[in-house]
Amino acid sequence: MRYLNPEVDLPETDPAIGFNYLGRLGGIFGDVWRMHPEDSSATHTARMVPTPLGHTLELNAAALDTDAGIRLEADWTWASSVLDRDQVSRLNQLWFDALAGICAHVRRGGGGLTPSDVAPAILSQGQIDELSQQHRIAGILPLTPLQQGLLYHAGAPQGADDVYAMQLSIALGGALDPDRLCAAVQAVVARHPHLAARFCEQFQVPVQVILADPAVPWQYIEVDVDSPDVDKQIEQFHADERAAVCDLANQSAIRAMLIRVADQRYRFVLTTHHIVLDGWSMPILLQEIFAGLTGQRLPVAPSYRSFVGWLAERDHSTAHAAWREALAGFDTPV
Repeated sequence: MRYLNPEVDLPETDPAIGFNYLGRLGGIFGDVWRMHPEDSSATHTARMVPTPLGHTLELNAAALDTDAGIRLEADWTWASSVLDRDQVSRLNQLWFDALAGICAHVRRGGGGLTPSDVAPAILSQGQIDELSQQHRIAGILPLTPLQQGLLYHAGAPQGADDVYAMQLSIALGGALDPDRLCAAVQAVVARHPHLAARFCEQFQVPVQVILADPAVPWQYIEVDVDSPDVDKQIEQFHADERAAVCDLANQSAIRAMLIRVADQRYRFVLTTHHIVLDGWSMPILLQEIFAGLTGQRLPVAPSYRSFVGWLAERDHSTAHAAWREALAGFDTPV
C-alpha cells in the first residue's frame, strides 16, 4: 500500500531481492497453489519467466499440507546475467540450513505461534500467548458447527451423566500385555491429536487447542473378584471415566482403562466425548488400536486441520439456501 501513498518516500531503485511467503496452504487452496515437483527447480523456474524481472533475485515460498505432513516449497527466480545456477543453489542450501536451525531452536522450546499459524481460528497474539501459558500447543483450530453446539450443551446443567459421554466396555481374554495395549492407544491419539484437544471458551469465540504432546489418561486396575462389592467398584470406575471426559477445558476428551477381572480376563474401557468422536468413528478407532496392538502398519492419517479449514471456507449463505429449498414444505422437524 506504500506505493499508493504519495507522502511516503520510496527508493528510486527497486530492491535487488524480493521475498514472498504465501503462508500455510491447505484444503482447496493447497491444491490450487501446489507446485509440481518438476517445476520447483531453480533452472526451470528461470526459464518459465517470460516478463522482465522485478528483482535480481526473487524467492516465493509456501508451506503446503500434504498426506505426509507439512512441506515447505520454494521457487527461486533470478537474472541470469547477474547470477548463475550454482550461486542460486548455494543460496537455496544456506536458506534451508538457516530454517533447519530455527526448527531445532523451536523443538527445544523456543519460538511460538502467531495469528497466521492458527488460521482459520481468529485470535490475537495476546490471546495465543495466554493459551500458550496454559498448554504446550501444536495448533489452535476453530470449532466445527456441530462442536459449537455440543460445547454449548456440555456447559448446561447435567444429571448424573452427560448424554454426550460415550463409553465402550469390551471383554478381552487370553494373554494380554497391558503396557502394549496402552502404547497402542497412545499411538492412535498421536495419529489423531485432536482427540485429546482442550476446548477453551475464555475468548469471544471458543477454540480447540491441539496439544504438542497429546496423551490419553490410562489406568490399569486389578480387582479382587472375591470381593462382595466388586461389581459396584467396576461400575464406579466406569462412572468416574465418564465424568472425567466432560471436563473439556482441562482434561482429555478421550480416556482408556483396562480392568483385570480374573486370570487372563479383562475389561477394556474406552471413554470419549461426542465433541471429538461420533458413533461412526468408534469402530475405526478400535480398528486402529488393535492394529497397533498386533503390530500392523497403518496408512497416513488424514489431516483434521485440512478438514476444519475446508469447512471454514464453505459459503454458509449458499448452504443455508440449499437446505431451505430441500426442506421446504416440512412443518415439523425431520
